[in-house]
Amino acid sequence: MTDKEAKEAHLEAIAEAALGGHDLDAWERTKKGWMSTCLLCGITTWVGDSGIRYSLLGDECVGRADGDMGRQQ
Repeated sequence: MTDKEAKEAHLEAIAEAALGGHDLDAWERTKKGWMSTCLLCGITTWVGDSGIRYSLLGDECVGRADGDMGRQQ
């Protein structure tokens, strides 16, 4: 997989999260990719350096569905 394809996979993960109402925190570097956590529901999504994606985010954010309490402090 090319660097361009990996970047596209990353953008797809961001777009899908936003469409589901998720509020992703900053992306953090992991051993072989990048991970972010939704600030509303606490569920993660991961994009590997090779473009492989692994996401536990639901189609709709359960944190937002439970009253949209916003960011936890």
